[in-house]
Amino acid sequence: MESKYATSKIEIEKLKQQSVNSLLHLYDKFVTERENKIGTEFTKGTVKSLRSKYESMKNFLGRNGKGFKIHEINKEWFEEWKDYMFNTANLTNNTVEKHIKVLKSVLNWCHENEYISFTGYKNVLKTKGLATEADTIALTRNEVQALEELDLRDNKRLDEIRDLFLFEIYTSLRISDLKDFRPEHVLNGNILQKRSKKTSTMLQFYIKPKCKAILDKYNGCLPTYKVKLGKGSLISEQKANEYIKELCALIGLDNVKIERTRKKGTEIVKELIPKNEAVSNHTGRRTFATISLDAGYTERDVMRVTGHKDSKTLKKYDRPLLQQHDRDELRNWWSERGSV
Repeated sequence: MESKYATSKIEIEKLKQQSVNSLLHLYDKFVTERENKIGTEFTKGTVKSLRSKYESMKNFLGRNGKGFKIHEINKEWFEEWKDYMFNTANLTNNTVEKHIKVLKSVLNWCHENEYISFTGYKNVLKTKGLATEADTIALTRNEVQALEELDLRDNKRLDEIRDLFLFEIYTSLRISDLKDFRPEHVLNGNILQKRSKKTSTMLQFYIKPKCKAILDKYNGCLPTYKVKLGKGSLISEQKANEYIKELCALIGLDNVKIERTRKKGTEIVKELIPKNEAVSNHTGRRTFATISLDAGYTERDVMRVTGHKDSKTLKKYDRPLLQQHDRDELRNWWSERGSV
């Protein structure tokens, strides 16, 4: 790290030594190493997410960030950081949890590579109790059906995002997989086969009539698909999330209140928020898993489509409340939609 204010080799070496235990210096080193391995060990989306989290930390630490040392991480600092993420950056519990886990990965990497000897962070960076039901929200059958029946003939923008969101719900595909979806990923007209961008797992399953109808509507492609250098190009994830919240407000979810619980130190903070504000792209994947499990499909059935390796991940989706005759009816309805 050179500086225009360093006038001698001694001063330059001193500045370099000062950066060794700097959190931002090593965080940036961690991300840069992965950026250099895009396409071999890491996906572009994964590294983009890491760089975004680095920038968030940089914003939190502010103008004195370059001087903040890893050994200064303590419980008081951790509470200040969480408060910033919740109240300034307005992140959800689930996203805050991801930021914390990434920082722990960075620090573990630093320790493994002998950049630091300090391990006190392991007793400070805790994520237990952060995840809440509002962060794992799913749509009900009636809400999915309301989206399907919404008349959007005069609103192409929301019509396209509605079809894209329903495709996520029917298939459980992540937005990263929809971004590079191509007609060639559909075999024999009804088998979807593609490799997951996030996990590199090969996904293969039948697509159902409702899902096929969306592809037919867009000539075998997905809504908002543009031909660009031979690859698919979709609306940005940020814009898609914004439009999905707007879409869900049209079916009345802005009037449905759900409770969000946040843990701030030892204090439990509860608040009611409109359900549409908690809905995002990933809600499609959660909705797929929740409805499939409610309809009586096994965890193995669901994991075959979602690509999950560990059934524990599905536990937070599994909230079956149906009687058997209702389950049979739901299963008949879902058989036209869900790719299980």
